[in-house]
Amino acid sequence: LQLAVQRFGARDALTLDSIVVLASGSGDDSTEIASVRLAIDVNRDGLLDAGDTPLGAPATFAVDNGVVSFDALALALPPDASTQILVLLDIAASAVLGRTFSVRVEPSDVVVQGAEGRVPPRGTTAQGPLVTVVEGVPPTVSIDSPTNRIYEQGTTLQIFVTASDNV
Repeated sequence: LQLAVQRFGARDALTLDSIVVLASGSGDDSTEIASVRLAIDVNRDGLLDAGDTPLGAPATFAVDNGVVSFDALALALPPDASTQILVLLDIAASAVLGRTFSVRVEPSDVVVQGAEGRVPPRGTTAQGPLVTVVEGVPPTVSIDSPTNRIYEQGTTLQIFVTASDNV
């Protein structure tokens, strides 16, 4: 999943503090997802590349269809620009073939701080594609539909951070 956090209209510094990732699908996220990671997509291609920067520490889902919170990110958001962030799932070697996984990020689950406190983001839900575990060593995923395949290749869903000049 690639999402963009874009800052508009704020003169003061804004910092991305946390992101909550929600899981869904037929697979058990707590046992079949080895880890969830965030990375800054430096070249904005929607893929994890050598130049991309890890953001926060890897995490795991405690329960099926659970949530993972990436806290204390302390990522400075540049003025009038977007920061592309990848949400990465590492499929466990024990993942069951045919099971599906997806993740999403709700705008209300993105915490941005300014000089006066939390800045509420606006935008739409960033919904990742539904991926299916297929045979491989280790197991890999396939994209469920042509629409999701296009998304997988780098379509960006936006989560906007808008603040007044007073923030």
